[in-house]
Amino acid sequence: MQSEFQKHFVDRPEVEGRPFSKTEPPVSPASDPFQYLAEQSHDLLCTHDLNGRLLSVGPRPARLLGYTVEELLQIPMRELVAPEGRGEFESYLHRIQREGMAQGLFTLLRRTGERRVWRYHSVLRAQAGADPVVWGIAHDLTEQRSAEAKFRGLLEAAPDAVVVVDDKGAMVLVNAQLERLFGYGRAELLGREMEMLVPERFRGRHGGHRRGFLREPRVRPMGAGLELSGLHKDGHEFPVEISLSPLQTEEGVLVSAAIRDITERKQAEERMREYEKALEGLEEMIVVVDRDYRYVIANRAFLDHRGMDKHQVVGRLVSEVVNPGVFDAVIKPKLDECFQGKVVEYEMKYTYPRLGKRDLFISYFPIEGPHGVDRAACVLRDITERKRAEQALQQSEERFRIALKGSPVVVANQDRNLVYTWGHNPRVLPSVEDWIGKTHEDLFPPETALRLTQIKRSVLETGTGAREAVEFVTPGRKRSFDVSVEPLRDEGGEVVGVTTTAVDVTELREKSDQLQMLLEISQALASQRDWAQLSGTISACLYPVFQQDVAAINLYDPEKNTLRIHALHGDGVKLPAGLATEMSLKEAISGRVLLSREAAVFRRAELASMSSPGARLALENGVQAVACAPLETGKALVGTMVLASRVENAFGATEIHLLKKIAGMVAIALDNARAYREIAQLNEKLEEEKIYLENEIERELHFEEIIGESLALKQAFAQAHLVSPSDATVLLLGETGTGKELIARSIHRMSPRKDKSFIKLNCAAIPSGLLESELFGHERGAFTGAVSQKVGRLELADKGTLFLDEVGEMPLEIQPKLLRVLQDHEFERLGSTRTLRVDVRIVAATNRDLIKSVAERQFRSDLFYRLNVFPIRLPALRERREDIPKLVSYFVHKHATRMNKKIETIPSRVTDALMRWDWPGNVRELENFIERSVILSPGRSLRAPLGELKVALEIGSQGTLEAQEREHIVRALRESGGMISGPRGAAARLGIKRTTLQSKLQRMGISPRQYRGNPAGSVPPV
Repeated sequence: MQSEFQKHFVDRPEVEGRPFSKTEPPVSPASDPFQYLAEQSHDLLCTHDLNGRLLSVGPRPARLLGYTVEELLQIPMRELVAPEGRGEFESYLHRIQREGMAQGLFTLLRRTGERRVWRYHSVLRAQAGADPVVWGIAHDLTEQRSAEAKFRGLLEAAPDAVVVVDDKGAMVLVNAQLERLFGYGRAELLGREMEMLVPERFRGRHGGHRRGFLREPRVRPMGAGLELSGLHKDGHEFPVEISLSPLQTEEGVLVSAAIRDITERKQAEERMREYEKALEGLEEMIVVVDRDYRYVIANRAFLDHRGMDKHQVVGRLVSEVVNPGVFDAVIKPKLDECFQGKVVEYEMKYTYPRLGKRDLFISYFPIEGPHGVDRAACVLRDITERKRAEQALQQSEERFRIALKGSPVVVANQDRNLVYTWGHNPRVLPSVEDWIGKTHEDLFPPETALRLTQIKRSVLETGTGAREAVEFVTPGRKRSFDVSVEPLRDEGGEVVGVTTTAVDVTELREKSDQLQMLLEISQALASQRDWAQLSGTISACLYPVFQQDVAAINLYDPEKNTLRIHALHGDGVKLPAGLATEMSLKEAISGRVLLSREAAVFRRAELASMSSPGARLALENGVQAVACAPLETGKALVGTMVLASRVENAFGATEIHLLKKIAGMVAIALDNARAYREIAQLNEKLEEEKIYLENEIERELHFEEIIGESLALKQAFAQAHLVSPSDATVLLLGETGTGKELIARSIHRMSPRKDKSFIKLNCAAIPSGLLESELFGHERGAFTGAVSQKVGRLELADKGTLFLDEVGEMPLEIQPKLLRVLQDHEFERLGSTRTLRVDVRIVAATNRDLIKSVAERQFRSDLFYRLNVFPIRLPALRERREDIPKLVSYFVHKHATRMNKKIETIPSRVTDALMRWDWPGNVRELENFIERSVILSPGRSLRAPLGELKVALEIGSQGTLEAQEREHIVRALRESGGMISGPRGAAARLGIKRTTLQSKLQRMGISPRQYRGNPAGSVPPV
């Protein structure tokens, strides 16, 4: 390319100063082929002066740099060079001017800032009568450099040693692994012939092999069966494997060689051959298996057992030689364990083709290779005969075991020195081996050992057998044995030892003690109700079995979440001064037992870790173990039972199991006792409350002393007297404050049910969601918050009278249930399926027009007809104005007496004003008005705030009764500032109940909020 460039551009004067200028028309291939190639070339073809100013440039490289030809011609060449190379560019201009030619590498910047590496070649052309011009060509090496960098990276990351050789055999590229493998530095290798790494005796042939490979390049993988060697710098040779790969480049074919040192593998193969020779003479069956589960070695014993030759085994998969099912299920999982570095041993039965079923004991040993465990040595021992002998011995012993199977009998032999020589079925020690060769002193506590020695010495001396009951304590348990000792004689009749048969009667003794204890506790629980005495009796009953030093019963208080010491018993035990008898669950030892509801034993170490005052007290008194069991019934937690012992291993699993049963009995008895006590207290309280309420009713309510002599009131009295003796349902009708409850009580007191309960329920005062529960009762869990069973008002009123006030406010969904009570006298509690029957008389009252409510579907017609059996209408106070003076006198005397005042006169104008007022709140409103008047009266004459009645006086007889009632309510709301309840509320001013006023407000569409604020000033009394 360089020579053509010189011929066409350097040696041709006709193109001087105008090479591929953009201003000239395009050149065709026919007119000037070299000019055409220059314009189409991706290489950078340009001319520039000695100041570094471009004179011409090809369009394609201009676009590659991100510019047009015109833009590029305006940019000084030094600005296209990367900043770090601009000094080199100045040197380039000096060198081309001085020498006339220059070549090298420049890093140019694209418009985007990307760096690209170019290899350039430039010549200086002198022109007659003009300044010299530099002609240059540059080739973009960026991608080539990037590819070379990646190749070098891959080369260095390769696990094997790699060298790249040219067609002359010179090394042009090596990696670090090659340096380490042969001991040379990179500078010592590059440019040198490859033969320097080949042992001298092979170098003559190596060149011919290399040239032959270049004539027919192909990939030659490793392990091609050639025995090759490498030569280290220090002169030693080592075996290698080499793979060859041809690389096609611009300079020609290069050869890449990957070299691997196989010294360790060769050594391992040699060891394997020696190992195989050593295994041939062994009796055990031995094979070696690689990680592919392929046989590598198989010795003669293994081949003989299988009846196979070596070539039928070595090199084949294990699954091809043995049963495939056995391989997958047993052999392969065990080999996988071995390949993880573990020694694996197991027994199995295997059926050989010739030998039949044999018992094998198999051991797998991992064999380490260069890269970890790569093989497993398998040793197979035929233990068939040993198994048969062991089986025969087991069958012989089994006959003896069958005779003693399940029996609590211990049999042992001892020589004259009382050293144990044989034993069977031990119940004291874990195995017979713990007995053999030992004496009593080695095995038993001193007292027990001495007692056994005395018995057996006597038998050795007298030759006569003996039988004794022996007790001793093993760790955590006291054991009882019925021991029989007989002499052992030799052939001459001499006593040479003793044979002992010991029957373990511990469980029989314990069961007997436990039954006796449970019987005593049951008798105590059934006969006693005083817990102070009962807890002491229980502690005494527990002692023969548990041997406790302290017994305590703690009661749980769910409201405080605490445990209180209820009873504490023990030998000389008492609580120290200052120790709290009530502790939180965290402070009490048995707190965690109560929370988990599981019995537990706390040893001394656990007690020491607790921050409980009780634990500290136990440790100070030498307690070694504390057993705790929760006292619980099916309903709730009652408390805990606690036993403490100074014996280290007290309270084993058997005792804890028994303690749980006893705790259950005690919990039920304790719960029953507490229930009896609560019932007695409640009965006593109810009796007192009944007497109190009856006295209050007699004293305060004066049921029969309803004041008035008007004809309308006397008619109501007559109806009440008439219906009282029967059980008929009564419906009391009338406005609020007319005395409906007093009439209802009067009916009850005049009825045959007067000695039974009179129960009242205001249907408007209870939210509809709770009214059903209040009336019919509910079961525990019937709804959220129903934590216990509740008896409804119907049940409370059984055999008596139930007064349903404001019955017109009862929700529609409850009315069918009340109807059922009226018809069938039966109902179910909320959440229950059990039907209850009651004998109850219903007296209902309402201030609503029930007929209108039925028409508006707000009240069931069938329920109305059931309630309306005997209606009694009570007259409003405005309908019996003649009774007002007597009522005024009565209320003045009543409230003046209560306030310690003496009011002797009531002005006539006050009486007249009160008789003219319509009293929407009836008698209750009148009483409240008189009470206010008494409060405002400082002297002996009644001063009434008649200003409150001014509106009524002005209205007179105009307007309807409902309009007057509405105006009166509005005025009361205005004066109370919109407040309904309370002593200064509108309900109190009107003399009616809060619920009644709320019902009227809802019916009349009056909102109290619009009257809230400062109440109107009160009118001064007259």
